[in-house]
Amino acid sequence: MADHLGRYEEAEAAYRRAIELDPKSPYPWGNLARLFERNADRSAEALAAFLTAAELDPANSWRRMQALRFARSLGTGPHLPAALQAVSRLHQLVSDDTETKFTLAGLLALSLDWAKASGLLEELAANELVQPDTRVFRAVVDAGHVSDAIALLKRTGADERWRPLYESLRAVKKGSRKYLRRIAPEIRKVADSIVDEIKPDLPQ
Repeated sequence: MADHLGRYEEAEAAYRRAIELDPKSPYPWGNLARLFERNADRSAEALAAFLTAAELDPANSWRRMQALRFARSLGTGPHLPAALQAVSRLHQLVSDDTETKFTLAGLLALSLDWAKASGLLEELAANELVQPDTRVFRAVVDAGHVSDAIALLKRTGADERWRPLYESLRAVKKGSRKYLRRIAPEIRKVADSIVDEIKPDLPQ
């Protein structure tokens, strides 16, 4: 209630008291994370709290997704190293989680560690059961690895399975959305929406 009333200091004290009473409970850590998330000056504390909640309840996919969501939001700012460290920890906890792998690959690309990022992406692209997280490829584009990503998709056969993404990357490489006009209409529409995600300023 104190949280909803904007009495943030009181809410923080209550959550910390709950942590003292039950250090192994993820609930007050999650509440504390969401409280800190509302204050841009406490982003590092929010990330740490989201991670702690996920560590205390590693089987809970919702807690993990909350931590991943917040880590992604920090990927283009000064908290990138901390976000990368947090997602690396989540990957250690649940090494087979697809969303965690995609998020980690994106943060690695932004951190200019393409060798590790491409290794994860190649593993994901080679898995015929995995669908692409197109948001990650915004980081790949921003990091200057468009040609590398295109080659990776071709190498793994994902250029066919992930064709809309593949064609959107080729459009980015060409430097214009005009490239998509030569694609089948149903592919073109989806690919164009992916371009909106990975390179929104790409010329028409």
